[in-house]
Amino acid sequence: MSSFRSNSWRTPLPPRSAASFACPFPFRVIPNLPDVVLRKVFSMLSYKELCACEVVCRRWQTIIHQQMKKDIQEITLESIGSYKISCPSTSADFLGGVIRRHRLSLSRLTTDFRFLSTIDSIKVNKDARRKYFGKVDDLWVLIVGLRDEDVQHYRAVEERIFNELTTLTLQLMISSRNVIAQNAIVVSLFSLRHPQAHITLELHADNANLVFTQLEALESIAFLKIKIICTEFNLPTLPLEKLSEILATKRIGAKIITFRDWTLSCDGVTPVVPCPLDTFRISSCTIDSVDALVDSFKAAVKQAAPKKLVKKVVKKKAEEQPPSDEEPKPKKKIVRKVKKRPPVVKRVEVAGQCTLRGLDFLHHKAHMELENRLSACVPSIEVDTSEIYYWDNHMTD
Repeated sequence: MSSFRSNSWRTPLPPRSAASFACPFPFRVIPNLPDVVLRKVFSMLSYKELCACEVVCRRWQTIIHQQMKKDIQEITLESIGSYKISCPSTSADFLGGVIRRHRLSLSRLTTDFRFLSTIDSIKVNKDARRKYFGKVDDLWVLIVGLRDEDVQHYRAVEERIFNELTTLTLQLMISSRNVIAQNAIVVSLFSLRHPQAHITLELHADNANLVFTQLEALESIAFLKIKIICTEFNLPTLPLEKLSEILATKRIGAKIITFRDWTLSCDGVTPVVPCPLDTFRISSCTIDSVDALVDSFKAAVKQAAPKKLVKKVVKKKAEEQPPSDEEPKPKKKIVRKVKKRPPVVKRVEVAGQCTLRGLDFLHHKAHMELENRLSACVPSIEVDTSEIYYWDNHMTD
């Protein structure tokens, strides 16, 4: 009986492999997950992790790209002024991946001009007939430190980048006269390529002469907005009569003109603007003379005053007809009226921390007096000073 209970008669079992313990199922789980589960998993990953997952297989890449098209509609690619940002050697590959994933879904793009001029150096698999950013309709371009080669490179690729843009903002950083000619060429290229776009021109400079020289380099362009922004802390003077003269001579128009961080002066004789304007906005500026500013608005309205109505009676020629007993028809009177010209300025906005010289004695009520004077002298202009504020004395301590 003892020999019967012993284990010496049993045949030893064959050893099991490590794979048999690790994967009890006869197939791999992850590749066979349905798309809905993969989308749920991918929605929890970061952008960097998604970029790593998209190279696993074509199926994963398709699902990830579909998700990115829904989640990402805007990309900002920028460089700040002349500062150099260190990038790894694979930065071109990174940009190529960004464009490859999102170029067909982006509707807004913010970038600097140099990126656009060198976009053909980024490897993207696309049909030669397709645009790099075919669906972008809102573009913001920073233009700073242009070189001749940048402009030449952009000329070669501009027709392959965008379709028709709807909204375009060109931000020009004017640091010296050396870049003015190149800036003007770029503005002209964009305006000719996208004639239906609503273009906003932002001019950033530390003195008025650079602004005037840049505008003199342009010719016959209608903008939606012109923003003239000072980069100097001490608020240098910008003569409005000089600006009005340049806009008239160069046939440059805009519906909205904004001034920020300037000391605005005017002679009180020259119209403040030469063309009809929807909004004249003054933001955080010093008005050198309130009286002169009001007189300049009066001169603009007087310049655009409509002519008197002219009445002209035209007699109807008698037609050769046999006499009849019917009464002759009365002569027709044709009154020709001269159409009224649109108002030069519809709205004036004064906002931010403004200083109104000549009304300093009124302290925090100076803007109310400005509004009253403009409304009394030029009733057709709507004045809004609701966004103005003052720097209290105790805040400077």
